[in-house]
Amino acid sequence: MTIQTNISLLKDLANGDKAFELQMLELIGAELALEIPRMLPLFHEKNYPELFRIAHQMKTSVSYVFDQEFFQLITQIEQASKQNQASPELKQNIEYLDQQINEILQAIDNLASL
Repeated sequence: MTIQTNISLLKDLANGDKAFELQMLELIGAELALEIPRMLPLFHEKNYPELFRIAHQMKTSVSYVFDQEFFQLITQIEQASKQNQASPELKQNIEYLDQQINEILQAIDNLASL
């Protein structure tokens, strides 16, 4: 999976307000920078309710900046953690996010500089 951006929803929400777009990108970047690194330790601690909460909260943010494939990844994490049990797919998806954090944040920075 390649990290792909799609800000059409954000542009619709901003209705031409570039300052608002920039503010939202900064907020989303800050949220992801804080929450993604927390996910793998939560998985290892078997703290699935908190993992679910984070994934659920991230879904809306992700939908404004990234493509449907990335949104689906977050949804899969949310649904798997809702089951309150470990699975190889859950671990794999979280590890993928953890490994891609720099690319994810760079994609947001690139959008903010447009």
